[in-house]
Amino acid sequence: MPVRKLLIWPNCAFVLFCVQLTLSMPLAAQEDCLTSADLSAIALTENSSYSEVTWKVTTSNACDYPVEISAKWEIFDADDFLLDTDYVFGQFIAPNSSETLRSIALVSPADNAQKFVKQLFSVTSISRVSDDYVECLEVVENNSRVVEKNSTFTQLGWSAVVTNRCNSGVKAHSTNSVLEGNAHAIDEDRLYSRFFPANASKSIFGTHLVDSSLDDFIVSTVTTFSDIEGASYPEEVEFGEWVRGSSSVLDMNTGVLNTIVTAGDGQFFSAGFYINSDLTFTFSQEVFASASEPPYRHSTYNSATGVLSFPYMEVQNYEGLKALEHTEFNLVNADTLTFSVGTYADAANPNLTYTTDETGACLKVLDTGIRQLSRNNAYVEVSYKYEVENLCSDAIDFYSRFYFLGQTFVELDYDLMLDNQVEGMSRKTFSDTTLVEPVSFDSTAKLYVQLIPD
Repeated sequence: MPVRKLLIWPNCAFVLFCVQLTLSMPLAAQEDCLTSADLSAIALTENSSYSEVTWKVTTSNACDYPVEISAKWEIFDADDFLLDTDYVFGQFIAPNSSETLRSIALVSPADNAQKFVKQLFSVTSISRVSDDYVECLEVVENNSRVVEKNSTFTQLGWSAVVTNRCNSGVKAHSTNSVLEGNAHAIDEDRLYSRFFPANASKSIFGTHLVDSSLDDFIVSTVTTFSDIEGASYPEEVEFGEWVRGSSSVLDMNTGVLNTIVTAGDGQFFSAGFYINSDLTFTFSQEVFASASEPPYRHSTYNSATGVLSFPYMEVQNYEGLKALEHTEFNLVNADTLTFSVGTYADAANPNLTYTTDETGACLKVLDTGIRQLSRNNAYVEVSYKYEVENLCSDAIDFYSRFYFLGQTFVELDYDLMLDNQVEGMSRKTFSDTTLVEPVSFDSTAKLYVQLIPD
């Protein structure tokens, strides 16, 4: 099979590279805070209408305050005639830090990508923004998994575990990019106005369809945010339920947490912790022993930070709580190996509230489930359901997305259900069928429901 090479325009002598600033508000010497470097571009795919060209640039903010910028990328032929333009908007750069700005431009007509020999990156607007929310969000984990491959595309499920370190909720747009070896984006998936509760972690997820000709260039995924703002409530109701086992089990009757843990060195141990009256956890020597790698995700101890993290923890014998996820314990006493509880999330209530901007505190998901109806080599016919409660007097119309997620929260499949209504002061179960690829169905570890008010 012939080897396909990516055509690269690096930041070198024949590339026109500069940064021009148009200020959106009169901040003294604000333009001196920004510098940009390492502008480069790669031709990806082409068809009869356009060529995909991916570009990136590193922009640094030397100011002691955060800024929001918009920018444009322009390409020129050898005679300095403009061929095409691409834009990015609402990009935040924290004080004294750098961000890599990426975009995939659709250059039309397609042969303009071959005429392109010069490029220009220009910051078109810059404004000082409040630092209340810009540094709230931290991506602590990026995951991806190939879901399907064919002659046309590679379907790549992705997820990101995001921690909101601030004391208030925030909303943000997110972009998950598939990167090649030089960190250019070869595909992008965007989510809009996603809510992140205060002092908690939450997983977001989606799907890429990467052109099959670029399959060999997939290296990793990265998640970035724009248009970050404070928010009290989400725009949709979200609910999750794990349908696979866990290597970490907390029994509230016995007050013991048992887990399979590693320090990242390839060795695994079974370990136990008992709950103290102040809700700290102390290591128990009696149950510590070598173990094999578990079939489910394990806990991980970071000796440098003293953080013990649990991707998913089953909770037994505690009314109203079945599972915790994205949980972090912080070492507070090295002599007794006692840990305090840091961030955590209720798997069933990832926003820590069912209240939304549109429906108030009316709408709530109570339960969900799936059942296999039939199966062959091509697909599994699956029936799914979820139960909804309306606590208010008026009927509520909504549509829903039902997701099948893997152990690392990556999206494996989803189904859309339109034109739903639940009457006031009532409960109703909604059910539908869908077809899921067999490997994806067998890999499903978590069900996830989103209710979006009409």
